[in-house]
Amino acid sequence: QWSDSRLHNAFASFVAGANVRIPAFKLRTSAVEQNLAATTKGLMQKAVISFFRTAQKYSAIVMIHARMEELGLKVYALESTHTVAQVDSDLPLDLSESYVQAVTIAEAEAYKGLTVVSKGKFINLGNEA
Repeated sequence: QWSDSRLHNAFASFVAGANVRIPAFKLRTSAVEQNLAATTKGLMQKAVISFFRTAQKYSAIVMIHARMEELGLKVYALESTHTVAQVDSDLPLDLSESYVQAVTIAEAEAYKGLTVVSKGKFINLGNEA
């Protein structure tokens, strides 16, 4: 569900880009929290990837919250230089920028020591984690 304010225990949030409007029907229903910790890791990853795809559709600026780390997960971005970067909590990630090639989540150690990689390998590592 969508909300125009940050939800308690949210793992991430986004603000739509300056030239993008969120359709009014997205905000009509009340926001509902989902206990992601109770879901399987695979479902959690799918939910987060879906979130990032939606955020990218709206040219959004994403904020990862500490809740993600509490679940033992980290967010990683692949930049246009094929550099892997960990996305830290409470720092903005602008998905409208062309330097962000891909985003994924994985357990905290999944990308440790990896600095440069192809997009395919980056995505496959995220799927294996």
